Amino acid sequence: MDIHNNNNDNDHRVDLQSRRRYTNMISRLCNLLAQQPSHRHMIRHDNNGDLVLIYNRLDVAAVKTYTEHLRRRLGRYPHWSTVMKLHDAIRWGSRLANESLSSTYRVGLQQYIRHCRRRPFIIHKQICFGFLRLAVLLVRARKRANHRLYIPGGAGYERCREEFYNHASISEKIHSNSG
Repeated sequence: MDIHNNNNDNDHRVDLQSRRRYTNMISRLCNLLAQQPSHRHMIRHDNNGDLVLIYNRLDVAAVKTYTEHLRRRLGRYPHWSTVMKLHDAIRWGSRLANESLSSTYRVGLQQYIRHCRRRPFIIHKQICFGFLRLAVLLVRARKRANHRLYIPGGAGYERCREEFYNHASISEKIHSNSG
């Protein structure tokens, strides 16, 4: 059963806008899978020549491929709700096509959605720990530079010694003139 040309749809729970969004999302997924040689076994051509998903062959790798495509196109990782919307579209399409989804898809997708939910926190944690590591490295570098600068024989040591002797000689002149 083709989800693109379904006129007598008995599913009244899905409104027309959602139906259109689901159909477009599944079409984009089909077109992307057609370009990937390793995922071509998940699609077929119907009588009209349209690409149609074979839902019981679908696996999580197809969803990961789609989200990677979105990441490259958007320049950032898609939000986990995008994965949920794709999953809703796939469930709706499988219900229309009277095909069940494989258990490996369902279990793998749950794990992938959990990973997508945690991804912003993982990135945030990496950034925070990166800044902390950078701060520690900068403090160490500053201490190391000061130590190297002010050890006897360092350029800072020589300059400070000259300034000290200049101040000492000036203060001696002031005390000798006042007394």
